[in-house]
Amino acid sequence: MARLYELAHDASTIREQYGRIHESAFALRLPGFRKRESYADLTQQLAEVGSQLAEIERSVDALSPEELTKRGAKQIHATLLAYTRALAESVAGLAKICLQLDKEQQGLPGYSRYSSADLRGDKIAYDDSIQEYRRHGAALQQLFDKF
Repeated sequence: MARLYELAHDASTIREQYGRIHESAFALRLPGFRKRESYADLTQQLAEVGSQLAEIERSVDALSPEELTKRGAKQIHATLLAYTRALAESVAGLAKICLQLDKEQQGLPGYSRYSSADLRGDKIAYDDSIQEYRRHGAALQQLFDKF
């Protein structure tokens, strides 16, 4: 059970990193304020966060039944697995948006413009993925509170 707590803590730490990247991606550009990171930098950071999440997901999935014998551990395990997968989907959604905005910002030859309709569609899908990981996160918190 201790390993399950450790992995949940690791996922929470990564969620905080992802949250900072999200804030930076959607920050307003105002004169006189700190310069926002480039979309290329954010895309790279999201790739690293995605890699870390994939490692946590593999570790959660690899937990043996002997490690899940405490009351409620199996439910926590299943919810943590769903949470890490949903969070990884959100990270991938934001990475897609940042990558497209970076290409547009650079004006790469042969790149067709990232239309406002495409951006809106990607943002809607991204928002849906955020709601999904938050739902699993709230359920996970309730399970830990009960435990």
